[in-house]
Amino acid sequence: MISLIFAIFGLIRYYVPAFRLPCLLSLHRNELNEPSPPTTFASNFRRDLTSLITDTCDDSTALFFLASVQFRHYNVSEDNDAADMKWRTAASTILFNKTARTVLMMKRGETARFMPNLYVFPGGVVEQEADSSFPKEKTNFDLVKHEPIKMEGFDSDYAFRVGAARELFEETGILLVEDRYNKEKLFLSTLKDRGLNEWRDKVREDPSKFGEMFKEFNLDIQRLLPWSNWLTPAIYKQRFDTLFFVVPFEEEVGIDMCNKEMSEYAWVPPSQVLKETATNPEKSVVAPPQYYELARLRLTPNESLTDMYSPRRLCPQIIHSKEDDNLVYGVLPGDHLYDLTDEVTTKAREMSTEEMNDTPIHAVHRMSHKKRPHYADCKVHIQNIEYAKEKVHLFVTNEDNYFFKSRRGA
Repeated sequence: MISLIFAIFGLIRYYVPAFRLPCLLSLHRNELNEPSPPTTFASNFRRDLTSLITDTCDDSTALFFLASVQFRHYNVSEDNDAADMKWRTAASTILFNKTARTVLMMKRGETARFMPNLYVFPGGVVEQEADSSFPKEKTNFDLVKHEPIKMEGFDSDYAFRVGAARELFEETGILLVEDRYNKEKLFLSTLKDRGLNEWRDKVREDPSKFGEMFKEFNLDIQRLLPWSNWLTPAIYKQRFDTLFFVVPFEEEVGIDMCNKEMSEYAWVPPSQVLKETATNPEKSVVAPPQYYELARLRLTPNESLTDMYSPRRLCPQIIHSKEDDNLVYGVLPGDHLYDLTDEVTTKAREMSTEEMNDTPIHAVHRMSHKKRPHYADCKVHIQNIEYAKEKVHLFVTNEDNYFFKSRRGA
């Protein structure tokens, strides 16, 4: 009997993700709907996003980074032996209203086992067998022109596109389709077509049934724009290699939220998330990857969305502060402390400020946050990072950089 109990427990741990998405944002509904004040960049030599939100600068001195994804963090204990373990794959969709410049975020339930009362992007684990075998003739994948983000172990991002679209349908009731005959792109919704609910329930139970529902329409995976790729740090036992997509749109979209996983949703200006983090340093607002990506999206002009994908996988390397046992750094590519010889299996380090040796000539590209509350007081630290798209997710924005020359974003 004891063996049977352990066997069942093992199956549950393997097949049920600790939680579906990374993390998160705990803004009250009235705060989420309030317009955020205009913010601009500081011209400080070294800065974090608190100063980025509150200070002022001109276009020629604004410094920022480009990258995105959904960092899949699970509420499990840190373990340096976890560096030898592999990871699962995941996909997530950032729904971005170009007119209002807001992003859909969904709040996990109050009784959720992991990260209760926090906001996430729609997404989840890629069901490799089901998503990879989705009939390509029922998609418009052949029309995809955007350069893919190359994922380890995959020849293309096809399974990730299908997985992202499937999870979006399951969690929001939104189905991305293209009319098979006139090629019109549509957002179908279970709010307007209640018949889709039956299919939604079937797909939740068995992802392989997703392809059975397409007859007059094709799954519109062309609409998904590759955005970024994050891998859970090596210190965590459960790791996820997650590909993020952005779906920009202008039409009105109704959300039919999955009440089994979420308690509410809101359309949030990215700047509202940054402001909430900066003004509430003792509050867990959003995890580092979401903070990083929302900040980047906030500054991306609508017309440049297709140019802003980040091809390099980001796997933060963890450094614990010796002076403050409640402070954690996540070192990113380009930082002088980033270990290029062992990028995805680097074990956690403990360093003092003196040992980190951040002189004025060193390159700095990292995030920091508190351990308690987890992810509170999230910041980005940037110094001496030049334009190097093939190596890091940072860019100097000046008069020669067209990305941010015309518009600052929401």
